[in-house]
Amino acid sequence: MAEFQLEDSNRKIHFLKLTPWGQLFLNACRQGFIDSLKEDEYADDYEHINLLPAIKAIRPDVQKNLEIPEPMIAASYVLSVALGSQCTRTLKVSADHLLEDLAEAILDAFDFDSDYLYHFQYLNPFGAHRMIGHPAVDFCDACVTETRLRQLEPVPGMKITFIFDYGDNWEFEIVVMYGSEENTSDIQVIERKGEAPEQYPEYEDFY
Repeated sequence: MAEFQLEDSNRKIHFLKLTPWGQLFLNACRQGFIDSLKEDEYADDYEHINLLPAIKAIRPDVQKNLEIPEPMIAASYVLSVALGSQCTRTLKVSADHLLEDLAEAILDAFDFDSDYLYHFQYLNPFGAHRMIGHPAVDFCDACVTETRLRQLEPVPGMKITFIFDYGDNWEFEIVVMYGSEENTSDIQVIERKGEAPEQYPEYEDFY
């Protein structure tokens, strides 16, 4: 694809030049992207771009793209949710729960009022940054009322940030601990550690 040289202990690219094959391949990718737009096949993620016809124009021997295996989705997941370094809640959530339900469960587990806007953000399996938000939030890729946990393709170690109340900007850090084939109809808080911070500390003295 390219010839390159590194410097500074291999942390910086000093020289980079595409090979003839690299130039052909990138041109094929560009053409495949344009063709996908014309055919209205392109959605939000790069995995929807069909590059095969463009690549076959320069490599007729290529018969098919590598097929991405279907994600293995468990019936439920155990999530660790942290607010700061001293306060965590562990939740068991069905893969079929809407993210709207997860948001309400997180806020309830930390004794927070839920009358503010919010969104979830994470990296999808292709490394693209995704945001799924409250119905009134207009800058997200999808809505929590239409997105289920399974659609995030959770895997152990996956990190998700839940940002709540754009005024105070509370950030809950979610880590997928593991999946389970034991289903759950309700979101369960199975462990609590640390005392949750006051949602409205500025009003304590007033009252």
